[in-house]
Amino acid sequence: MMNNIINIALSRPGTGKTTNACRIIPEWMASGIRVLFVVPTMALADDVYIKLVDLGLKPLKIDSRNGIAAIATLNQSLDPAELNNLIVCQHASFHQCKAKHLSNWTVII
Repeated sequence: MMNNIINIALSRPGTGKTTNACRIIPEWMASGIRVLFVVPTMALADDVYIKLVDLGLKPLKIDSRNGIAAIATLNQSLDPAELNNLIVCQHASFHQCKAKHLSNWTVII
């Protein structure tokens, strides 16, 4: 049996949901948690990426405009054998990733 915790933050745009999510990630990563941050648009992916870099982190950003290549890159990057611990991607790539790799990740959508 799997125990999953689901936290939901519902609010209007511009109220700080993304900023607050970014603030907790360094703490999670220090505890060994791998984080996949999934956003709806490339503009928000760029924003999240910059916020994470400003926090001293080194996220991998996957651009879904690369189509099939982006999906392949995401699937490869999620593999436990890879050394990635923080990935930012768009919904378009996430919806087609292999679920078998997600068990090792905390996903923020």
